[in-house]
Amino acid sequence: MRVALVTSREHETNARSVDGPLIAALNDRDVDVTLTPWDDDSIDWGQFDTAVVRTTWNYQHHRDTFLDTLDTIERDTRLINPATLIRWNTHKNYLADLEEQGAPVIPTVVSETGSGATLTAIAATHHFGHVIIKPAVGAGGRAVSHGTPDALAATFAGLNATEDMIVQPYLAAVETGGERSLIVANGTVTHAVQKLPAAGDFRAHERYGATYLPVTADTAEIALATWLVSVLHPHIPTIARVDLIRDGNGTLYVSELELTEPNLYLAYHDRAAALIADAIVTAVT
Repeated sequence: MRVALVTSREHETNARSVDGPLIAALNDRDVDVTLTPWDDDSIDWGQFDTAVVRTTWNYQHHRDTFLDTLDTIERDTRLINPATLIRWNTHKNYLADLEEQGAPVIPTVVSETGSGATLTAIAATHHFGHVIIKPAVGAGGRAVSHGTPDALAATFAGLNATEDMIVQPYLAAVETGGERSLIVANGTVTHAVQKLPAAGDFRAHERYGATYLPVTADTAEIALATWLVSVLHPHIPTIARVDLIRDGNGTLYVSELELTEPNLYLAYHDRAAALIADAIVTAVT
């Protein structure tokens, strides 16, 4: 079996480090693995039995081209995850879609580019006090801020003039409790990590000094994560990451459903790489 782990030209070196355990696990299963940049037009995708989107970390700056490329890849081979899912998932309007399906998503309002909507008006309409704002197409904490609507009004207006934005109520509990990420492979939770922000920060990302710890997800977390993936039928993802936050009252919320290029936290669980490799092989055979 030949598998392409899809990366980008600028991240190919980092990809070898990040996905090293997965590459080794696939090799142990007699799978020939090639790191393949999505933004290299010379690649013949038909030579692979499947292409797994992994470290395509620059997609947010070239979303339309990226999605067109995924459509091309999917015409030539199996794509993990399906292009339809990735197209939907790369715009955070998907959170509002999940909310409509009954998922306990942090309430999400999408403000389209150039709408002229003010943050103050959005917050008042939806009874948000302290808010968090972020680009609807973004990753890694880019341009994410929290504060009062008045304090963030100018920042929001400047960003919303050129890109879609989302507005949510800010859950201060994230500062102390962080968030939990559950990895779901072929519908089953394989492992989980707790991501704790650095002191004085709210972003549960290692770029900003967050600490990651292996944990065992509880029954409620596992049930929510597996249900969330199941409602995507018929386009069920092979690999997904579900990020969960509890508010100050212990209520569980979905903060993100990452289907595009999820960090799988392979270094935090001994069997993580093996389980993901098994899921990929199973999806192809």
